[in-house]
Amino acid sequence: MEQEHGAIRFLAAASGAAMLVLIAVIVAGFPSFYGAVAAGCYSEYVTPRRLVDAPAMTLVGDALSGLPEDAAWQGVATDGAHWFMLTSEAPGSTKNQIRKYLISTGELVSSNLDAYSDTYRFSSGEIIDGLLYVAVRGDGSAWSHVVAYDPADLSVVEDIDIAHAGYTFPEGVARHDGYWWVVFAGCGTFEPANATKSAVIRYDAGWRNPVAYDLFTNLGAEIGGQDIWWSGDGEIVTTHHDRGALQVWRWTGAGFDPARTYALPDEEPGRPYGQGFTYLDGTWYLAGRYSDRLTAFQFPP
Repeated sequence: MEQEHGAIRFLAAASGAAMLVLIAVIVAGFPSFYGAVAAGCYSEYVTPRRLVDAPAMTLVGDALSGLPEDAAWQGVATDGAHWFMLTSEAPGSTKNQIRKYLISTGELVSSNLDAYSDTYRFSSGEIIDGLLYVAVRGDGSAWSHVVAYDPADLSVVEDIDIAHAGYTFPEGVARHDGYWWVVFAGCGTFEPANATKSAVIRYDAGWRNPVAYDLFTNLGAEIGGQDIWWSGDGEIVTTHHDRGALQVWRWTGAGFDPARTYALPDEEPGRPYGQGFTYLDGTWYLAGRYSDRLTAFQFPP
């Protein structure tokens, strides 16, 4: 009987050990199952190298009449004759506004001070095919839009739903090679740590068939890409809000590889430039999120 009880205890112990091993295997393997779902919104953090010193910058905003202070400037676009300044927050309130200035004189020629529902927030924009396209972000991945405005009277021409599962905060829009390209500052509904990682999503000419290209490995975990601009040699340019960097990415045909990184100075101590921008006649123009200024700077894209 004692031998029988001993055998039972041995089998129970062996079964318990086997169960522990099985649990360990399952636990160890679980991230791979989870990762299969979340892989599109996660990668290792890698600090980018700053390859070029901050360029000399020239303030433009002081010449713009009526540029409000503390207006949370998000972006700037141009048709070559005007600046279109975009803000998501006016002093003392949350309002999506467009202000149109003559480049030659800095005169404010028109404005739309209630350009979109204040439930949502403007990001950056660009003049494309004669219209002002503005990326508009919501509170999560279920809401992302691009809104087209008539540059003449700043009225809405088209409101386009571009939501794509798992990607949040559209920050800039570009047109290239027959496609629409939108940079997203955040991605990830699977875990909070991934909610601020960046990607570029390509849409066809009708804003269908989205394809996502992650930029996470080089942007890290903090708030990511801002605005997007295509150069003529198959590269895109983005800025990084928290890191104060202008980053150049080379298109491989299947995604974007980092090419160059340029450091940007602080607008004020601890707050670097990194909002929306535009490019005109060899000069970059960057909207100041904290300095309430439009700033010009020059270096190769």
